[in-house]
Amino acid sequence: FGDLARLYRAHPALQTGAQIHRLSSSARGIYAFSRVDRDEQIEYVVAVNNSDNTETATIPTFYAAGQTFTPIAEDGFMADGQPTPAPPAATTTDENGALTVSVRPYGFTIYKADTALPASTVAPDIIINSPSRGQHFDPKVNNLDGNDVPQRIEVGADLTSPAGKEQLAEVTFAVRVNGGDYARIGVDDNAPYRVFYDASGLESGAKLDFAAVVSDLNGHLNYAEVTDIQVGQVEAEPGGNYDYAAIHYLRADGDYGDDTAADFNDFWGLHLWGDAIAPAEVTEWTAPKPFRGETDYGRMALIKLQDASQDVNFIVHRGDTKDGAEQDRAFNPLRDGPEIWLKQDDDAVYTSQAAAQGYVTIHYRRADGDYGDPASSDANDFWGLHLWGDALADGVGTEWASPRPFDDIDEFGAYWRVPIQDASQPVNFIIHRGDAKDPGPDQSMHPEEGAAVWITSDNEEIYMQEGAAANFATIYYQRADGDYGDPTSNDFNDFWGLHTWDGAATPSPSWEQPVKPTGVDAFGPYWQIPLVDGAQQLA
Repeated sequence: FGDLARLYRAHPALQTGAQIHRLSSSARGIYAFSRVDRDEQIEYVVAVNNSDNTETATIPTFYAAGQTFTPIAEDGFMADGQPTPAPPAATTTDENGALTVSVRPYGFTIYKADTALPASTVAPDIIINSPSRGQHFDPKVNNLDGNDVPQRIEVGADLTSPAGKEQLAEVTFAVRVNGGDYARIGVDDNAPYRVFYDASGLESGAKLDFAAVVSDLNGHLNYAEVTDIQVGQVEAEPGGNYDYAAIHYLRADGDYGDDTAADFNDFWGLHLWGDAIAPAEVTEWTAPKPFRGETDYGRMALIKLQDASQDVNFIVHRGDTKDGAEQDRAFNPLRDGPEIWLKQDDDAVYTSQAAAQGYVTIHYRRADGDYGDPASSDANDFWGLHLWGDALADGVGTEWASPRPFDDIDEFGAYWRVPIQDASQPVNFIIHRGDAKDPGPDQSMHPEEGAAVWITSDNEEIYMQEGAAANFATIYYQRADGDYGDPTSNDFNDFWGLHTWDGAATPSPSWEQPVKPTGVDAFGPYWQIPLVDGAQQLA
């Protein structure tokens, strides 16, 4: 330890210099990094070995070919102490400016360049790679390196040296809020160049601009900027990235054709192309991707992505007939969200189901099943909906004495279809019968978060899924061959069934008695499985 202390005193860059990642692996072996003091600008290369064998590695440096590096430390040897055993020999960089070193098992070695880095004559080129212009950011959660981190925005930059070889540089990041002055966020001196901006104090709707200035530490600068980042207006999935996108499609006539046909004239499908989608999703014009999913909106196609920051390009067509627009259309999963909704004979691309259909649905269940008579003009005779807010279409808001009657009753209970004109605003409501409120306080739903909610009597919780309100889980299943067997058979070898145990209100009695499908839609069979109260999982 005394030798290490003396080494650090003799070479301050090993403690305070920029640490540049050079080499690592998921396997056991050499990990290497460089340390460079911003003023001295002499590179040190540190390599450690966590394997049972002597390992050799070729390590990049900032230097050109022929630069000499002298060892100053190795396990058992310190340049300022007594060498035991003999110190390693000096070595020079190869034609690529890389240094080849060997490290003993569980050992380390440190090399120092004999001369300072040549003074650069120009700063690297710089671009901001994250976030992108116009991107929306949800301050509640963000996925950073696979971890959900609240209220942080990653701001990153890529550097390119005009000489084609990495050079020593520092990047300073700054932010401007709502057109004010720029304020420094932080500095990074090692790729990937990035900082994490704390957005916790920002109000929803704030506009951000980010700037990055790169210095070559020799008096030369370069600059990049990205603008119009919006906070809190679009719900983003954790991570800011998506594995799949969904395109929903509604035909008023309900005719989507026969997607099992080989002839593309027989069904409505998607022509897809672009860098956003996985290669297997790219289609030929005569072989469109069918809409094989089914929702309460209409049909749906699920598309595997490879880069959600790029545009998904598409055309809806049947044969050579296009629907919605003659021109090509596109959406960006990161900017617009991973789901869009389309309508027959409409060229708009909607980013919420509520906006596409022009209404939201409020479902209401009473244990006694008594919803009253909606045809009555007396508000005391039925459970109605008091409505207000900027989301509502003209004339939809109500007076307390004249609530909106429910539209109908389904298996869950009564429901209202409420016309809206602005899906970005909340729909405010109270369910009441005369002056009796259920469950009591004012309630709101946000159309962009979902086109329907479910309410149960005497419960203030607003559920976004029927299963959450009625305590069941729905499982959908699709087979490429479309063969699901014969569920009318009592022989479990004849059909695809579902075996359930933990969480199910009625677990499967045996492997030989699986649960039969509840129904079949365009996607395939599905099961609705009642759950035990408080179920945390279904297995």
